[in-house]
Amino acid sequence: MDTFTGVPSEERILDFVNTAKLLEQLTHDSKTIDSVIEAGEEHVKLKDYHTAIEVFNQSLKSANFSELQESRILLNIAMCYAKQGMEMEAKESHLKWKNKYRYETLNSHCQSMLDEYEESMREILSGQEEDEVLQAMEEKLSEDPENCALMLEIAQHCFEKERFQESIDY
Repeated sequence: MDTFTGVPSEERILDFVNTAKLLEQLTHDSKTIDSVIEAGEEHVKLKDYHTAIEVFNQSLKSANFSELQESRILLNIAMCYAKQGMEMEAKESHLKWKNKYRYETLNSHCQSMLDEYEESMREILSGQEEDEVLQAMEEKLSEDPENCALMLEIAQHCFEKERFQESIDY
């Protein structure tokens, strides 16, 4: 956000207004928005999911986009979180998409993202099922449910596996 200190000159005010107009046009220009989405998808291709999520989230905040563009952005965010193993964030982003677009016909690109999201979520869930260390600790806890040290150990184990909600639950 641009601000003025003191009384600005007429030239400074005109620059401010012209910049605001340009930014407004850019956030409504479909080609510019597509370019931003494509830039985010380039980060996805490079497996730089964190940066991709930032690009997509910024575009959601600052642009007026079509339904197809928004659907693409939301699916990309859900897929990026899933690729990082961030189950809760992935589910939340997918739910935003699903609540608004699940009945829409997906183009092949969006269908591919949805498929990648679902595959990554299956991997996350299967990894949770195979955690034998956690199962052993939970078994010990069932024998001694008041063992706070063991609860902390389980919470730390879950946190290390990026299973944050389970970590909080312990």
